[in-house]
Amino acid sequence: MNAHDKINKAAPLQADVLIVGSGLIGAVYARTIIDDDPNINVLMVELGKQETRLIGDHKKNSNAVQGCGDINTSVHESVIDHGSAEQQSCHGLPAAPIVREVGGMGSYWSCAIPEQHPTIERSDILTNDEWIILHDHAKTLFDSTDTAFNHSIRHRWVKDTLVRAHQDRTGVNLPLACKRNIRGPECVRWTSPATVLGGLADPELLIDESSRRVVGAEITDLQTNKVFIAKARKYIICAGVVLTAGILFNSDIRAETGYAALGRYLTEQTMAVCQVVMSHSLMQSMWNDPRCHEHITIPISIEHPWHTQIQRDLYYYNTIPTSVDPRLILDLRFFGYVKPVYHNYVEFSSQLKDQFGMPQPIVHYRVTKADTDRAQAMMRNMKTTAAILGDYLPGGEPRFLAAGAATHICGTTRVGKEDDGHSVVDRHSKVWRLSNLCIGGCGVIETQNACNPTLTAACFAIVGVRKVVEEIHALNHQTKSLE
Repeated sequence: MNAHDKINKAAPLQADVLIVGSGLIGAVYARTIIDDDPNINVLMVELGKQETRLIGDHKKNSNAVQGCGDINTSVHESVIDHGSAEQQSCHGLPAAPIVREVGGMGSYWSCAIPEQHPTIERSDILTNDEWIILHDHAKTLFDSTDTAFNHSIRHRWVKDTLVRAHQDRTGVNLPLACKRNIRGPECVRWTSPATVLGGLADPELLIDESSRRVVGAEITDLQTNKVFIAKARKYIICAGVVLTAGILFNSDIRAETGYAALGRYLTEQTMAVCQVVMSHSLMQSMWNDPRCHEHITIPISIEHPWHTQIQRDLYYYNTIPTSVDPRLILDLRFFGYVKPVYHNYVEFSSQLKDQFGMPQPIVHYRVTKADTDRAQAMMRNMKTTAAILGDYLPGGEPRFLAAGAATHICGTTRVGKEDDGHSVVDRHSKVWRLSNLCIGGCGVIETQNACNPTLTAACFAIVGVRKVVEEIHALNHQTKSLE
């Protein structure tokens, strides 16, 4: 059955724009489109269930977590089926999580939103002037701040200690997506898809081969197995780096149909972590002071090409001994970039399906010697920094985490300047040769990347929104002229 036959058999859901995925970038697309033109009708669909009172709220915004900074919040599902022989026979991303619920990773992310380094990480697809404007817009959507923890005594102590120890490098406040609660200033409201949206399934795209337009999306209600057709003027897929590529593959947008870069040039950061117990003598005066939080970074540089986060967060990688006061613990997380290469990729099985009936992803991923050497230098630097701040927490000694633990995978639907087989989308995040299909998320980022890529992905989404709104207005004008 061809695409038009499927459309004609069902009474489709109608919208101007269909967004697949309710994570942060899907929310950026929806909010920015409606801000630009409230008359544009947007339909958003999601595969998972809603687990928070607000749509896609951050788990750290729950009363339980706000009242106790030591409740561990974790991501449970894995992106890879480790039981498959295909995956076991190759190197992959064994620690990469996937979240299939309303809000996606936007309900769990660290809320760190540093800008990419202009020469080490940033794409030249956009000009420096464009990046400045886009960063300001995205930061407004995310409630960006670098002052939320300025009042913290521990924050100031850590930063001052690093400044004294590193005369050539400055510890600065980590830019965060959050806002202090006016009515309860001891609480922080962490940015999530719910924040971005404000007041405001398992898809298969149906493509008409003659016009090279998406003519519908097939959506299954997983509770009833009923299939709906959603029809829109523009389709935006923001379903995560791996699942988005899988949706395109499932819709015959793949190497065999002229999209050789789909799933290719996959990158994920190397990640080193440790936990430090700060000196009791230095901190004992703070025991009863609630202002004991910190979010600090030592910015990436040519000489030290890695991103750093020094904080006490809810996401940690071992059990805290009961004999240690948690207020003394610092989490150090260092992230190194990996060069994008063609032979790091995700492919999709033609035989195996995942639990939702989508093609099973199989990841092929190995870092080069240069990436490994850079990661080892990063580890040495982390150990030096840790020694300045205190002693290692038992069980929190320095180590590398398994590939995928950083949850900053990029590149599988990468942007490019031309349709040359090395990219999937253009500068507006439109899939090459398809006039009404856009991609959102970290998958479009085509460069090496050491920092949290969310802000960069949001910037690309804003560029995409401008094109979507412009083209919908053109379609409206064309329709009126024909009446």
